[in-house]
Amino acid sequence: MQDQTPYKKSWLAVTYIARDLICLQEGDRIPTVQEYSEQFGLSRGIIQNALQQLELQHAVCLEKLGKTGSFVRSLNPEQLFLCADLEYITGSMPPPLTHQYGALATGVCEAMASCPATFNFSFMHSGKSRTRALSRSIYDFAIVSLNTAKQLIKFDDTLSIAMVLSDCVYGQPFQLVSTFPPGAQFPSKAKIAADPNSPDQYSIACKWAQENHVFLVHSPYMNIANLLRQGKANFTVTRKDETDAYTGSMQLFPLDGLQNPDMTIPAVLVNRDNYGIAKILQKYLRSDLIADIQQQVLANQREVSFY
Repeated sequence: MQDQTPYKKSWLAVTYIARDLICLQEGDRIPTVQEYSEQFGLSRGIIQNALQQLELQHAVCLEKLGKTGSFVRSLNPEQLFLCADLEYITGSMPPPLTHQYGALATGVCEAMASCPATFNFSFMHSGKSRTRALSRSIYDFAIVSLNTAKQLIKFDDTLSIAMVLSDCVYGQPFQLVSTFPPGAQFPSKAKIAADPNSPDQYSIACKWAQENHVFLVHSPYMNIANLLRQGKANFTVTRKDETDAYTGSMQLFPLDGLQNPDMTIPAVLVNRDNYGIAKILQKYLRSDLIADIQQQVLANQREVSFY
């Protein structure tokens, strides 16, 4: 029986090769034993044994044609995912508390329904919290805005952008929320609240605070509305479809020139150490399919469904 202990060389060989095979089709040529050996830094004997184990477990059937190479005769996707140590795949994105997020989550879940692995979603509001968990291998991928993805990969070399869901919408543009009426002159000690763990919101708030000479107050995203109600802050920025929490006398204003289009485009981040996960996600997370489902939900032509 194949040793399933993580990080054993034989286990790594089976796992890595299985993940490569998931992305192949019948008739495709697989790398040679020597090529696998050089790629993974493992001996030829371990690679040969791993290929034999995958065939013995009926994950793949290979046709060996001598010097021409070995080709995929048939694949067993369910068994391949088990051998790839991918019985479960977990993703993370913002809580589906808005119609936009709910529609995106529905599209992602529908796309992953064709994947043999059991798919789970974990919802976390803060983009940095999601990616910190991803860096610690708690999740297999995290969905953030493209702007956030570009910023975070500059400071965390464990992260990479697996794909951009360019046909989809991450969230609506940001607006300024103010406790002052239009045209009012606000006091010199006015404050704008923002969450430093939410890169898009925080970067806009910092720019607006600097331009308007107000103080910046740090707060968890979900507590900011309370700060404004209590008078502990006078301003914040939030996406247009997340303004329901800001009611009563609070006013909404556009934020022209302080945001960029990448803040509304979703991107999929992965951990570089999670071998092969990017290509596997690229196979199942089809941007056009997710976008189509997202639009159906937003048009009330389809029910929200993300569990």
